[in-house]
Amino acid sequence: MSDLPIGTDEGAQLVSIVDPQTQVEVNITGAGAMQVDGSGVTQPISAASLPLPTGASTSALQTTGNTTLTAISGQLPATLGQKAMAASMSVAIASDQSKVPTTWVNSTTAYQYITGNGTTVVKSGAGVLRRIVKSNGGTVTIYDNTAGSGTIIHTMSGTNPQGTLFYDVPFTTGLTIVTTSGPDLCVVYE
Repeated sequence: MSDLPIGTDEGAQLVSIVDPQTQVEVNITGAGAMQVDGSGVTQPISAASLPLPTGASTSALQTTGNTTLTAISGQLPATLGQKAMAASMSVAIASDQSKVPTTWVNSTTAYQYITGNGTTVVKSGAGVLRRIVKSNGGTVTIYDNTAGSGTIIHTMSGTNPQGTLFYDVPFTTGLTIVTTSGPDLCVVYE
């Protein structure tokens, strides 16, 4: 590429470019400004006077968009991380989501304290034995029945340590506990 010839126009250095098809001449000053009229001054262009297509971005359309974005932003939490239920966002689970494990707490859970020797009918009818808290020695036999006989759910000997035994097993006829050697128990059931 060769240098373009520099001409003069009223003392300013100009580069003239001519379109060979239309013969339109454009002058570029030594300062790199393109002259579009004879003034040599940058000419302002107003988008308001240009013919814009329907739906083109205008100030009114931007205001509408900004209002919508502000409304959406107002529904988002100010910070990330775990929140209390009232401050958290709801999330929809996908329609093809596999089963989500849950824990259900039944409001019908009850308990009975048993001490000493004897036969105690804890509940008649079907239910669930949740756990037994044993605070000292003694033998404990747990029956699925309304008497101290029949189907044995579990037997704890007097040497079983103290603590909580979790069962979460159903019974159908009833829940009866037979104790010997004086254990202290708390039976939790439904």
